[in-house]
Amino acid sequence: MPERPYTYYDFTLSLCPHCLRRIEAKIVFEDGAVYMLKRCPEHGRQRVRIATDVEYYKSIRNYVKPSETPRRFNMATHYGCPYDCGLCTDHEQHS
Repeated sequence: MPERPYTYYDFTLSLCPHCLRRIEAKIVFEDGAVYMLKRCPEHGRQRVRIATDVEYYKSIRNYVKPSETPRRFNMATHYGCPYDCGLCTDHEQHS
């Protein structure tokens, strides 16, 4: 069986940068960097580097901190994450 040039790490949801459709994505390690591999049915495959250091990326992903409710919300939730980006009632960190 042929080997892929990367190591699979995680699954997440992302957006197509062209049409903003919510799409599935893989987080992978390749050549010491971290990439998100995603595919939009309309715009095809995309490969986005999200970190330049695998060990640092893993350490920040494993950092656990209790969430803090924002002091004030500035928008209502209409479409959910990631479309309603901002301090909505679903936001879990103080900004």
